[in-house]
Amino acid sequence: MRADSVRFLFAVGGLLWLAWVGSVSCPTCSGAAVDPVVNLQPQSWDELQSSLKQHVGKVVVIDFWSTSCEPCLREFPHLVALQEQHGKNVVGISVNCDYIGLKKKPPEFYTERVTKTLTGLKAQGLINVLCTLPSDDLFAALKIDSIPAVFVYGREGKLAHRFDNRTSKGDEGVSYEKQIAPAVLELLK
Repeated sequence: MRADSVRFLFAVGGLLWLAWVGSVSCPTCSGAAVDPVVNLQPQSWDELQSSLKQHVGKVVVIDFWSTSCEPCLREFPHLVALQEQHGKNVVGISVNCDYIGLKKKPPEFYTERVTKTLTGLKAQGLINVLCTLPSDDLFAALKIDSIPAVFVYGREGKLAHRFDNRTSKGDEGVSYEKQIAPAVLELLK
């Protein structure tokens, strides 16, 4: 191998090493706080619905999403922001729909991937549910064709708004900015 080739390989290797070092973060070294752990609760849709009673008096926003759904992941940070902005009056609930019903891959199979995604999305302040009902069965029960879908419950605990591909107008799909946040603000009045 020629000396120029060896120098080139060392230079590329050095650049890759610098890029890797720059991407690694050390929370304790930088003085940043370590993120709290995301709690992920396996629940069926029926269990989740019955737990809504404990939130009467608050507006509840339930976001149905999946780690493989790009539009879901794009909108999800808005749920986190909504919860942070109105935390005492709004309860944000994320319902992950990754489980498809395979016996070889029970709901618990998805726990690590979902928890990692939720941690990256800073969803520690939300109630995070891993749905134990296969996604197709859940979609049939909810009467939705796909996700993202967001249900908003008023302070009295009744469903006030549904945002999904059937109810969203236009090609934009479900939007926190244009649909959900204004609906929540109206219910908070």
